[in-house]
Amino acid sequence: MDIEGTYTLQAAPEDVWQCLIDPQALRQSIPDMERLTRIDEHTYEVALHIKQAPLLGFYQGRVLLSSLQPPASYHIAVTGEGSRGIGAISGEGTVQLSSHGNNTVVTYHGTLHLAKLESLLPSPLVKGAARLLLQQFFTALADYLRAMQPVTIVESAEWIAAPASEEADKETPPLLQRVVRVLRLGNGEPAREEQWTRAAKRVGAVLALVFLVWVGTRLPRRTIY
Repeated sequence: MDIEGTYTLQAAPEDVWQCLIDPQALRQSIPDMERLTRIDEHTYEVALHIKQAPLLGFYQGRVLLSSLQPPASYHIAVTGEGSRGIGAISGEGTVQLSSHGNNTVVTYHGTLHLAKLESLLPSPLVKGAARLLLQQFFTALADYLRAMQPVTIVESAEWIAAPASEEADKETPPLLQRVVRVLRLGNGEPAREEQWTRAAKRVGAVLALVFLVWVGTRLPRRTIY
């Protein structure tokens, strides 16, 4: 069964590439992912419970990336087993990234083999379900990329508007740092923890301003004669 398509992401090829090989990003983007473990630099063990008919079932196996040419292309190979009588599964294909203005166009094409399932159901039905899952993956990946970008945009805007506040930003309240670390928002990386802490400061300032405005609307107004 042939699988191919394209998807446009609002990010640079380098950022998209990093997400496509990052276990954390993949865990949050692949639909119904239950486990994803990196075995070596380019090999992953995966387990997922697909809830999309007619591919409904539990799948587990290995994914191998090869012929990596960052941030332009790589080859992917999948082997594994499926429950509910699905049996052995295998697939391989190529993923290509190309820059289009400020966006990245991801083009994928390859083959997927679900021998028992394809013998029981029409190929277009199985292919349609597979494409729907890929659509869900790219949509979730786009959301993940968008969540990473606003922090950089806000910092750049502040640097242009008020460079004098740079020193104040360096003094991060210890409480916010502790909250970020407890919630593991930065995955233990100091740079990401700093970004999340700064974002939390700014969100807090906005909420405080909104609260003050709300309080102002609730105060009784004097009538001036």
